[in-house]
Amino acid sequence: MNELQMVKQLIDIKAADDFCSRMLGIYAMMRVDDITKIWGHSIPKSDANYALADNVKNLYNQGLRTVRDKLGAHYQTPAGTVDLFASVEIFKSIDYANTVCLIDEISRVQLLIEGCGVVANGMCETDLGIAKGILEELYSDDQAYLTCGALDTFGINKGGVMTMSEPQVKGQYLRSIEVMVDVAKNLLDGGYSEIETKRMFKRLYVCTVFNYHDNLITRKDINDKAVQYEEGLDRLFPKLISINDNKAVLEKAFDQFENIYQIEPFIKKYRKVRDHACAHFDENSTVMDINKELDLLNTDKLSEVYGYMLNMFNYIANNVFLLKAVTLPARVPIYGVQMETAGDIESFYGEKPAGDIPPTMGCVEIMRAIRKNTEDYGAACDALQKKLMSHDEEEYQEMVGFIAQRLREPSVSNEEQTVIILALKNAKRCFPERLQRTLVSMINDKVIFKLHDAHLLWLLSSNCREDKNIDMMKLLDSIIIQQKIIPTSLSLLALLHMMVEKRHSYIVGTNKAHEVAEEIKNYCESVKNPTEKCLLMMVLSQHWFWDRELEYYRSYETKYTEYFQKETEKALDAYFTYIKLQDQQEIELCKGYLKKNLLLLVLYRLAYYEQERNQTPNLYMEAWRFNCFVRTKCYIYEAFGVGLMEELMGNKESAKSIFEKLVKENPIHRDAIKTLEDFYKRNPEMMR
Repeated sequence: MNELQMVKQLIDIKAADDFCSRMLGIYAMMRVDDITKIWGHSIPKSDANYALADNVKNLYNQGLRTVRDKLGAHYQTPAGTVDLFASVEIFKSIDYANTVCLIDEISRVQLLIEGCGVVANGMCETDLGIAKGILEELYSDDQAYLTCGALDTFGINKGGVMTMSEPQVKGQYLRSIEVMVDVAKNLLDGGYSEIETKRMFKRLYVCTVFNYHDNLITRKDINDKAVQYEEGLDRLFPKLISINDNKAVLEKAFDQFENIYQIEPFIKKYRKVRDHACAHFDENSTVMDINKELDLLNTDKLSEVYGYMLNMFNYIANNVFLLKAVTLPARVPIYGVQMETAGDIESFYGEKPAGDIPPTMGCVEIMRAIRKNTEDYGAACDALQKKLMSHDEEEYQEMVGFIAQRLREPSVSNEEQTVIILALKNAKRCFPERLQRTLVSMINDKVIFKLHDAHLLWLLSSNCREDKNIDMMKLLDSIIIQQKIIPTSLSLLALLHMMVEKRHSYIVGTNKAHEVAEEIKNYCESVKNPTEKCLLMMVLSQHWFWDRELEYYRSYETKYTEYFQKETEKALDAYFTYIKLQDQQEIELCKGYLKKNLLLLVLYRLAYYEQERNQTPNLYMEAWRFNCFVRTKCYIYEAFGVGLMEELMGNKESAKSIFEKLVKENPIHRDAIKTLEDFYKRNPEMMR
């Protein structure tokens, strides 16, 4: 009764959005189920209040019990097969009116039952305020979202994916449970003053995590005829494996996952807690015993197990082509729009959404929000991108003017600079020629170029093309002849892009690869210092083999491939001779990496040796600092090099994040796991 009162308090203050309100209502139905069952066993038919209790029980059984059974105590398809719309219909069936009506009826009857009166004080003011603040922080109805979760279909200000096959819809089930887990975890971590408040949210969290497990991994402790049985994604997804998927790996994926993480022993150990103290209250136990059982469950370990399961789902979705639709995050904000609500959809409180379109941000507001990282930061980044990709030339030039003004100031933070540079990079998708003219203008601005030279050249390197109004060769040559290896490397990347882009139509027409441009050969040969030459060839080769901007040309321009492989190998040999490296094992290691085009692993070894030799500056580390290399994750072993270089640079938080992300995205990849473990051994202070 006390938990029902807590839920009523929360939905009465109207702090929660539509999704969270319905979720709280679902939890209330779990407690309603417990109370009506206790009534059925404890009230004799001869009791004067039996009829009242039976009426309430029938009201629940004929209405909201399905909500409890299919979305709360379990998350199951209400139909015989996985059904997106049937689940949404049940979710939408619970609202403020029927929830409060049922809670009030139960409270009224409970007070009439002799000897069963319960004092239900609910939350104290402090805890109610904390929970209210969390729900306000989670509020999502005032922001448009592209969604992937099943229960967000037809949600307030939501719109997104609707799949049809059973495995795909199961993926959407998992995305919705993911949102539920996130809501429950936020509420659990509120730091409440009273243990009963925390226990209620702990029960909610336990239920959502177990529901996630049971939809991802089919239960083996019950037969497929049991009412609790739900076929998990592990048994459904093989139906979608196509000829282009790695069938051999995927078919064994869940077995490998269990072998590494040992999920099932943990779930089995605490299933009883979920059964006795969360989804149900054990009628044969006292309240003290139920709470004692709940208190013994370590939610930190439960969160860890959930994280492993979430990683596994994302891995399967990313590696099965026909599940790509559910790789979309559960919710992705879309700024500057309002989602149209389908049909007569109303919120939990029976209200129609307002439908007001958010105001457009101006250039001043955009730059201020990005600079100060205000609550409008996400909207500002989105507005910045839209203006830089606008068809309206006046709008574009106005935004560029504000950017140029800001880039002339020495106070630009790394975070602000990153946002601006990446927004400019993405702008090439619409008008690459226009972007190039903007970059050239900034390069010709002495103040801007002095402060941001490497970043501007990096942008130009992936966008350079011939322009009838600008002599690009002359511009690049003016930078190269200054004989500074990092600007030279980036300028040669720009030249490479311009050459292959210029000649692409000819390749397609004749199906014949070009000879390597003499300009590129001559510039490369003009670099005589072995360290600089090795760095230059490493930069060009690494982009050639891993840069997605060049991927389209790489399959045709086979002579460039041969040139970069041969010249990089020669430059590496010359460098080893120059530094008089005698360690044959190290030499062979680097050459082995080079043969596999794992150039970031070679870079890491060379940067490390330069550091050991106390070379100042360490050109390999400087080149990394100024983005001369592609930070790819399309091949995991090259991605290891990204983390290793960040660690060598002293950016241990960044390195940790990279190694952890690689394990998250590849949860059954033994080398990814081992690389993260080795990082922690080298840096024990970084262990969480």
